[in-house]
Amino acid sequence: PPYNPSTISLSFDQILDIGIISVPLILVISAFAGFVTAIQGAYQLTPEIPRYFLGASVEKIMVMELSPVLVGLIVTGRAASSIAAEIGAMRTTEQIDALEVMAIDPIRFLARPRIIGGAISLPLLTVISIVVSLGSALILSSSILGVPIATFIYGIRSYFEPLDLIGGLTKSFFFGIILASFGCFFGLGVRGGAKEVSQAATSAVVYSSIMILVFDFLVASIFYA
Repeated sequence: PPYNPSTISLSFDQILDIGIISVPLILVISAFAGFVTAIQGAYQLTPEIPRYFLGASVEKIMVMELSPVLVGLIVTGRAASSIAAEIGAMRTTEQIDALEVMAIDPIRFLARPRIIGGAISLPLLTVISIVVSLGSALILSSSILGVPIATFIYGIRSYFEPLDLIGGLTKSFFFGIILASFGCFFGLGVRGGAKEVSQAATSAVVYSSIMILVFDFLVASIFYA
């Protein structure tokens, strides 16, 4: 069957491997992304612009664009290469051939759980990134940039639209599918030894990163054009 206990268990393992292990890195990078975005936003403010626009601008940038893309590229560098290397190593050691001999489809057994795991993990990581980046921007704005907490939050609440979050999470969903799919594709395509496995891991990261930026443009055009 398409979804059996084995598939669910394998997919859950991939959610842990792709998502949970990436959380510490996402926390650190998102915090500094929030700091930088707040500083850049404050630099653009003039006396004529209300200070609550800083909260609004940080929210728009992080939710709609920066958090989804940052998470996508970060996880691509860690997970897409890992998937390609793992499956490539299985190919070179004939483990995949053994699966085929036992009439087990490698696509269903290896690729599908990883794609499902990526599609679920990336939106969850993006939500974490958004919360952390807005929190760090709030702390910096109130402590250094002279924007009161209530003013910053007012800007976020006044200009937040559900479509902002829907668009950002839609991007992340596709980013997760992309990075896992390219990792599996290049891993399954390995023919040879350790050198080919290394090349597959590199190719998975490069092509996933390119396609993430392409889909970022496409989804943004659909939701925000």
